[in-house]
Amino acid sequence: IQPEMAVISKNGVVGLVQDVSENYSNVISILHEDMKINVRLKNNRAFGSLAWKGKHPQDFQIEDIVTSAKIRVGDTLITGGMSSYFPVGIPLGKVVQLDSIQLDGYHTIDVKLFEDPSQVQYVYLIENQDREEIKYINQKKNP
Repeated sequence: IQPEMAVISKNGVVGLVQDVSENYSNVISILHEDMKINVRLKNNRAFGSLAWKGKHPQDFQIEDIVTSAKIRVGDTLITGGMSSYFPVGIPLGKVVQLDSIQLDGYHTIDVKLFEDPSQVQYVYLIENQDREEIKYINQKKNP
């Protein structure tokens, strides 16, 4: 187990490994107020950032999806694959509500996760074999 490994369950993302010792590890939950996950809609490839709304552990919100994207209630949300943590395609939840079109050109979308991350008992860890290369190229792009 290493820092920055993805932590997932059979039904979605749980968090990221933050620190490790010889016998233990500390995970930042997706329920942490600063955790944002790159996501996209399964059927139309529109992407945005998923963040917890701070109330029920299955109620999340997506921001930064352009209003030109065709989105419907019931659409499936998956990880977007644009980070060095989570690969593309991990199912997360479904769109439950679309806020009215914002003046800034972006939707705000309410999502219900497939699983309550506060009740997960067993998890899987994902090591991205390309993480260091992705971090390197991103540093060169954004010095």
